[in-house]
Amino acid sequence: MIALALEHQKHKAWMTHAHKHQIEPTGDWTTWLILGGRGAGKTRAGAEWIRALVADGAANDGSAVSDGSAANDDNADRHTARAIALVAETYADAREVMIEGPSGLCAVAADLSRPTYEPSRRRLVWPNGAVAYAFSAED
Repeated sequence: MIALALEHQKHKAWMTHAHKHQIEPTGDWTTWLILGGRGAGKTRAGAEWIRALVADGAANDGSAVSDGSAANDDNADRHTARAIALVAETYADAREVMIEGPSGLCAVAADLSRPTYEPSRRRLVWPNGAVAYAFSAED
């Protein structure tokens, strides 16, 4: 429960500083394209979105009561994550940018809910059981 409270605080802090284009769109959608140049916040937006999906997935799996920390409450019931694909041009790109980068998944997670990176298995495992696998065009 402490981890969920910390995730909720992280979510509130992110929502305070995020630009409009970095917030998950509302409504029924299957593809969200963030198109921008260097420094537009694409990686951070993706990492924060995944962080919220994983946190909400933990809250909705029966292990805890939801704290409403999904990126958009309108999409909270539909968007949760337990299995995630991280797709990049190269595995090094996935690792250096999406996983270990300053705006990556490990950087945006609260301490108690930070995923464990398993480089030999090319995956991140969150304490709640959610797993993200890194894939590349090299595979």
